[in-house]
Amino acid sequence: MIKKGFTLSEILVSLAILGVLAAFLIPALMKAVPNNNIVLFKKANYTLQQAVSEIINNDTNYPISVLGTTTDTFASVSRGFNYTTITGTTVPAASNKFCYLLSDQMNTVGTVSCPAPSAGGTGTFITADGVSWRLIIPAPASEFPLNATDYTTRIVVDVNGTTKSPNCGTVATTNISDACASGTIGDMYEMGVRYDGKLTVISAAGQTILLDPTKNTP
Repeated sequence: MIKKGFTLSEILVSLAILGVLAAFLIPALMKAVPNNNIVLFKKANYTLQQAVSEIINNDTNYPISVLGTTTDTFASVSRGFNYTTITGTTVPAASNKFCYLLSDQMNTVGTVSCPAPSAGGTGTFITADGVSWRLIIPAPASEFPLNATDYTTRIVVDVNGTTKSPNCGTVATTNISDACASGTIGDMYEMGVRYDGKLTVISAAGQTILLDPTKNTP
């Protein structure tokens, strides 16, 4: 008995069918693959929340009993990060208090740079996961004002480090200079910190990402 093989036309038809299926399936599969920058931003945002919470709840550095009056509602509240006094803490006298404590709370590698407490400036450090952190700290008079809408102190995070592209994000302020091209998932995100430790995401792309905590794809 002679076994009959596939004819050329049958093979071509099979290949055509496979091609059609691939055209439909591959884009769907690509969309299902988690985007690295989205995943890294969620991780960085969570890390920052945890670090800020640990810092502000340390009564030695930020005693809850030290009160101030808010400028918007004139309520008496704990000063939180507005309490910039470093007497009796482990913060070096030459370093900005919040910058030093934040970097000390995280697993940093290499050099940590913090501005002096007497003037505003930029602080930078890199964590062991390769994330680059940049703090934009205003002058003491406007650092962490007692106001519920004021997030003057900003943190710009480059989730895959400054040496990897695309090095872009939402240009909401001058703190991120390069806007991402259409369709590009950025690696830079900006966040603001309030006197009581509350965080807000300034970058529109970051806000969109956090609207759906379970979604890691564009």
